[in-house]
Amino acid sequence: MKKFITAAFVVVVFSGIGYWQLFSAPQGKNATPEYIQIRTNERVGDIADELKAKNIIRSSAVFLIDAKIIGLDTKILPGRYQVDGSVNVQGIINALMHPKNFEVSVTVPEGFTVQDIDARLTKMGLISSGDFSLVARPLEGFLFPDTYFVIGNNFKPASLVKKMNDTFLRKFTPEMQSAVAEHKRTLKDVIIMASILEKEVNKKNDYPIVAGILWKRLDSGWPLQADAAQK
Repeated sequence: MKKFITAAFVVVVFSGIGYWQLFSAPQGKNATPEYIQIRTNERVGDIADELKAKNIIRSSAVFLIDAKIIGLDTKILPGRYQVDGSVNVQGIINALMHPKNFEVSVTVPEGFTVQDIDARLTKMGLISSGDFSLVARPLEGFLFPDTYFVIGNNFKPASLVKKMNDTFLRKFTPEMQSAVAEHKRTLKDVIIMASILEKEVNKKNDYPIVAGILWKRLDSGWPLQADAAQK
């Protein structure tokens, strides 16, 4: 009986040590914060593989066990999360389930108006309808279409407007500025023309031809006779 108790004690002690090593110890070699992207309906196994690949966790299997017990797959939203390997498994899972901030991607295609962007953000649940339009309207035409990461749980329309405008200004190179000045146009004129071309011309190869015709009409004081110009 005594031997049985001793053996049981050893099993319990070493099981406890094993649990601590597997679940409670800091997990990864990488203590530097890393971003991981979690997509809609992504499997927990795929999340574990990405964490392992970035040295955030030591074992995908250990992470999966704890994640399944807690139900991580039903409690995490799509987005971009910041995690690091300086904490234990529970700490990593908590960072995914209850992030201070998590990022979501917002894709703005070419040709999207401020209203279109507003509608997309509303559909994503980031804003109430009209919130983005209210802030972005003065800069319409000066917002660069691209994919942007924004804070999903504390989104502010002004932050996206700034990112889009900053990108536009970076893309508008000194060479472009010189070309605009050389043709005695204003940036606003060029933006309006670009907007008309996007709405009126199907093939980008035809942009220069149509733009030339429209500029001549403007310079001659003639009506543009373009549907987009009437809106």
